[in-house]
Amino acid sequence: MPLPRAYREFLEVAGSGAGVFQRGTSFFGKEIPGLRAFAEALLRNTAPGLRLPDTALVFAEHGGYQMWFMDTAENQDDPPVYFFIFEKPEFLRIANSFSDYIADSIDVFVQIQQIIRGSSDATPAPLAKET
Repeated sequence: MPLPRAYREFLEVAGSGAGVFQRGTSFFGKEIPGLRAFAEALLRNTAPGLRLPDTALVFAEHGGYQMWFMDTAENQDDPPVYFFIFEKPEFLRIANSFSDYIADSIDVFVQIQQIIRGSSDATPAPLAKET
C-alpha cells in the first residue's frame, strides 16, 4: 500500500524521532513496520469481532493496549485518523486527516510543555531529534 502524502511528509521530517514528542509511543523509524501485526494481535485479544480494514495503515501504538491508524480508502492523500483502546472496543474517528491529527498532537504537546515549565507563555521544547 502506498503511503499517504501527508504521512510521507511527516516521516521525511520526523521519521527518526522528534525529541520528547511522542516519547514512549511506537511512532517512529524501526517501530513502524511491526505496527499492523501488533494491532491485529491487539484486536484478536481484546475485541475479537473487530477487524482492521485492509486499507488501514497503523502508524502508532502505546503501552500495548491502544493504537492509531489511517484509513486510506477514505482519502489516499491525507486520510482520517482512528483510535482504538481496549476498554472501548470500537474504532473512534479522532481526526479528519493525518495532518489535523499531527497539528492537534503538537498543540497539546506544547501546552503540556508550557505547564511543565510553569508558564503559559514559555517557549516549548524543540521537536528536534535528540542526540
